[in-house]
Amino acid sequence: MTRPDRSTRHAWRRLAAVILVAALAVPTLATGAAAAPAASPTLAVIVVVDGLSWARFEHDRPLYVAGFKRLFDEGLVCGNSRYRHINTETGPGHASLATGAPPRVHGIVVNQWLETGPDGTQRAVYCAAQPAPPPARGTVPGAANLRVETLGDRL
Repeated sequence: MTRPDRSTRHAWRRLAAVILVAALAVPTLATGAAAAPAASPTLAVIVVVDGLSWARFEHDRPLYVAGFKRLFDEGLVCGNSRYRHINTETGPGHASLATGAPPRVHGIVVNQWLETGPDGTQRAVYCAAQPAPPPARGTVPGAANLRVETLGDRL
């Protein structure tokens, strides 16, 4: 089996991000205009699309008619942001966005690393994996490797 080329993988990531935004927007649209505005935010949504530069995002802005348009018009947009660390792998970057902390504080410094167990054997650890809850085995996506709370935890 051949591996999809890079542009195909990026297209799938972009599609997944758009679906996520749409899924998060639908419940809020269903409440209608009668809902009173909240005094403070009750939900924070962070949308990150790997490989989508701010310049491309801004260039395509006139094309947005739903999800991204609503985020632009009604949300807080932090455009052209910069990391204050040099490693821009996915895990450390997303963890910095989700926590507001640099990698040396939140603990995700690379996407994958090796850990040595009590018996001396090494195992690969993925930054966003945590042990599955019993009775399942293996790993599931999660924040177990973070050393600090996320912004959502603090809300």
